[in-house]
Order: sequence, then C-alpha cells, then structure tokens
Amino acid sequence: MKLGPMKIPYLRWWVAFALFLAAVLNYAHTAWLGNLTSLVVDITPRAILGTAFGVIACGSTLGGIFMNKSVAWFVDHRSYDDCFYIMACLHPLAILFVWKLRKRTNPDNAAATEPAGSEA
Repeated sequence: MKLGPMKIPYLRWWVAFALFLAAVLNYAHTAWLGNLTSLVVDITPRAILGTAFGVIACGSTLGGIFMNKSVAWFVDHRSYDDCFYIMACLHPLAILFVWKLRKRTNPDNAAATEPAGSEA
C-alpha cells in the first residue's frame, strides 16, 4: 500500500481561500480584542481598574444579549443581508469611538496622570 498526499474530493480552490480568509479575519479580530484590553489597562488609573473591567464585562454581556435579540428580529422581519451589512460596520465604528475617546496626554504633563501599568 502506497501512501501519498491525501486528496479531499470536494475541496475546491475557493473553499480553501474562504477557509484561509476566515482564519486571517479571526486572527485580526483576536488581535483587536487583545489590543483593546491592553489599551484599557494602559489608560485606566489603578484605583478603578477592577471597576472598569466590571463595567466592560457587564457591557459585553448586555451587548451579547441585545445582539442575539436584534439578529433574531432582523432575520424574522428583514433578511440576513441586513445583519451582515450592520456587522460589517461595527468594527469601523468601534475604532472611531476608540480614536475619539482615547486619552490624550501632554508630554509636559505626563507625570500628572499615572497609568495603571506603570510603576513609579
């Protein structure tokens, strides 16, 4: 019995490309979440860091609940297309919010605001 490369009968080039694209997008989303978490740690004062993560966890939970409800409503009353169009806009909107709400520090006044991750 001769062993050779395994051929998957229904794996076409576009299926392989779709799997590769899904893997790249999944990696990008995970990097986004990691950077957002480290951003919160960097800009939140140490005294309220636990509270900040508690509020974030509460918001994430409520967002998951409302997202499931809204997707179900859109599918019942509209179509999946509307859901995907809205989901395509959420990450660009999130980066705009992060860009707008980020903490801007003056280099001359950097010692006045002590981020959570720095040690004095």
